[in-house]
Amino acid sequence: MRKLFSRKKSVPDLVPDEEVSDNRIPDHPGVLAAYRTALGGDWEPAAEVVASTWGDWEARADVVFELADAAAQDDGWLTAWRAARPDDPGHAAVLAQSFVLRAWEIRGARKADETTPDQVEGFQRLLTEGRAAALVAAEAAPEDPTPWWTQVMLARGLPVPHAEFEAVWAELVARDPLHRYGHIQALQYWCAKWHGSDDLMTDFATRAAAKSPRLALIALLGAFEHTDDRWRAPDVVAALDALIARLATETAETNFTRKERGWAIHALMANNRPADALTQFRALGSRADNEPWSLTGQARRVFLHTREQARTEAAR
Repeated sequence: MRKLFSRKKSVPDLVPDEEVSDNRIPDHPGVLAAYRTALGGDWEPAAEVVASTWGDWEARADVVFELADAAAQDDGWLTAWRAARPDDPGHAAVLAQSFVLRAWEIRGARKADETTPDQVEGFQRLLTEGRAAALVAAEAAPEDPTPWWTQVMLARGLPVPHAEFEAVWAELVARDPLHRYGHIQALQYWCAKWHGSDDLMTDFATRAAAKSPRLALIALLGAFEHTDDRWRAPDVVAALDALIARLATETAETNFTRKERGWAIHALMANNRPADALTQFRALGSRADNEPWSLTGQARRVFLHTREQARTEAAR
């Protein structure tokens, strides 16, 4: 006899509030230890962990960024690394990225009219040094897209004209057509607050999302940067659904998937889909360490507030 009723599978509940943390933990094995030893002056673990990422360009971008952050605080170990291995492409990639991070630290996050002339001068000088260092890094490792990602990142600050930017972009995607961090930085270049417009940015985001579900996030970030509310636009909703479908197949949680889940939640709440947002919150578990929460300066509080909002709305 066919069963008329079946028992529903239990759905795991959300983790308790007190377990939620916004402390960012690097994904790649050895990065945290290398970061700490680098700040203590020992460069060799950093060199080893960068070398271990060769060919996994997303992991390499993650590792280079983390170690460049350490170098931006104290670059004595980076100088020692260069003295010991002057032709190490890993050193060149970290050095170039460290110039970019130091530049943004000097500039700060305020609007242009709230930035002092000294900040602007320091910002431009370090970005110019960063571009020179990135070219050296690109020559040291011609197959590596990482130095070109760094150039895409610094292009909006120098600034770089459209034609020159397109040439840099072509170099990056020739090495990694789906470089997700590169696409995020290019979106920033094309947005209205930097060197593009809403139309240019939306066109870039739409084309990126059409390339692959791996780039669906770009359409959501474009909606966030747009001067109008585009969260319910058909192309954004289509990208959101493609992103959710892909996340359902992910076997490992990384900093990037947490970024994707966070923005998916933001888009789902804007589209009145709190139950779907809760599914993403369950996947995030206790990790409130990525965007969009991290953009607020109060990541844990905003994460918990949004989660409670989703739970309340879903219960209705």
